[in-house]
Amino acid sequence: MNWEAIAAIGQMLGSVAVFLTLGYLAVQVNHGRRDTQRSINETRGETLRQLVMLKVTDERVRSLNLKVDTLLGMSQRHYAFAQQIKERTGITDEEAELLWWEQLAWWNYRTHTLPYLHELPSGAQRHFVFGLKGYRDVPLHRLWYETNKFSLDPDAVRYVDNLSDERG
Repeated sequence: MNWEAIAAIGQMLGSVAVFLTLGYLAVQVNHGRRDTQRSINETRGETLRQLVMLKVTDERVRSLNLKVDTLLGMSQRHYAFAQQIKERTGITDEEAELLWWEQLAWWNYRTHTLPYLHELPSGAQRHFVFGLKGYRDVPLHRLWYETNKFSLDPDAVRYVDNLSDERG
């Protein structure tokens, strides 16, 4: 074998190594992008949960918001849910508002997991889906969902609605 043949084989192996390296880098960039997106989604979800829970757990914040909304003529911000829950149960405006925010916190907790549902162990997936079926089976959850789904993430709504078609 002459030196030219050896050089040609070396060049070919070098080219293959470059392509393999580029392929590996492309996979790593893709993984990095997915991890960044997941991190952003988790941070947004956690921040939203904290803000919602502030309204649920801090009576002063909740009362101040309700007072200002009422003074500005926005007391029925969550009109359909609040009106129906008050008519059916006799609770106050503040109690209806508290329930609305609590339900929003649950919704956000549940729907921020949807993009990663396939990554959960099968038992955790079943438990998660069972919680989502509450929007079909639990009267309070169903009322909140039905009166607010027009303003919720359409992909999450589609997922929940498809679950509702699966009886059982």
